[in-house]
Amino acid sequence: MADAFTWVKRYIEGISYKWPPRSEALKAASRPSQLSDKRIKVERQCAHCKNWFKTKDVQLDHIVPKGRYAKETFFVWLERLLCNTTGFQVLCIPCHKKKSATEAGDGSYK
Repeated sequence: MADAFTWVKRYIEGISYKWPPRSEALKAASRPSQLSDKRIKVERQCAHCKNWFKTKDVQLDHIVPKGRYAKETFFVWLERLLCNTTGFQVLCIPCHKKKSATEAGDGSYK
């Protein structure tokens, strides 16, 4: 049965990338590129450091961590995974790593 739950979790996480509020959050943190490279059409702003980055250099973060699937009930995890637009923020990779490390430690983020 554990294998079935793992499969369901991975499937839901995979399709969550198409969740409309996720796209809206990315769009809200975007602007037309100010870079000289014409191949880059869009830049995204990090919610923490406020710098602008290429799309490949940012990640979408759940403001309230979705938590570990095994430690939470299914519906709590699902509600956090599929939050509304204001439940997401765009972070550059260094800021996201810092936030994740802090959450793993004492649960706060500055």
